[in-house]
Amino acid sequence: MTHYRLGIDTGGTFTDFILTAPGEGIRLYKTPSTPHDPPAAVQTGLSLMSAELGCDIADFLADCELIILGTTVGVNAVIEKTGARTGLLCTRGHEDSLEIRLGHKEDGHRYDADFPQAEMLVPRARRMPVAERVVSTGEVRLPLNEADVRHGVRQLKAAGVEAIAVSFVWSFLHPEHERRAAEIVREEFPDAYLSLSVDVLPQIREYTRTSTTVLNAYIGPIMRRYVEQMEGVLRSLGYEREIRYMQSNGGLTSGRFLRDIAAGRRPQRRPVFRPGSGSPRHHYGRYGRHQF
Repeated sequence: MTHYRLGIDTGGTFTDFILTAPGEGIRLYKTPSTPHDPPAAVQTGLSLMSAELGCDIADFLADCELIILGTTVGVNAVIEKTGARTGLLCTRGHEDSLEIRLGHKEDGHRYDADFPQAEMLVPRARRMPVAERVVSTGEVRLPLNEADVRHGVRQLKAAGVEAIAVSFVWSFLHPEHERRAAEIVREEFPDAYLSLSVDVLPQIREYTRTSTTVLNAYIGPIMRRYVEQMEGVLRSLGYEREIRYMQSNGGLTSGRFLRDIAAGRRPQRRPVFRPGSGSPRHHYGRYGRHQF
């Protein structure tokens, strides 16, 4: 039995495949991507490979000891502004932190009054204020107003959002307010994709933490569908081993881990992001497998 290792890269234009096996070198394949149905391009590629190897897809997949998936589906959604309709629950008085940003200090345009404002992933009408206040010591000065949370969630649900981000001031020092808000979101809107700043980026700097949490919510439903579709088609074709996914930190994760994230059982830290594979691949090529 040949033990193949298969890498699949789903891009916006092409889906690329790299197949390796001990003593057999590397085989490369390419098919046009099908953005409306990513697994269709994968199935086409699997058909090409199995035909060249003289077997059917099920037998080919049975000989694959490892399959790794990477994709630009998430980053393409950000570039093309096709992510999920997203809302934000935030500390009252901080609804505009996304637009204030860091005063453009981060991009070198601090004193340029004509510099164009970035397009907001969450417009002002979908940023819901919640009365609560934690200060820089972690002390609670104002308890969470649960009625505000419920009202905000109902407003967002009526606005047709698919994902909700939650980011409160200094929450990384006192995560209980965001945790309780998440419980209320699940009670009021169980189908919403939920992204908490205390899970995504629990560290100082309000704008950085909030914008990262919003971005995670914006692409979360798209990545969830991608994983569900890929897992579905590979399982239906006979692949039974764990499927691995490339992350933006250059490492790998599993479909089971990503499903737990989507269900709220684990925090999302590093979204699936194929370009992250470049750095570890360079390290592998320069220093060799024994140093990798």
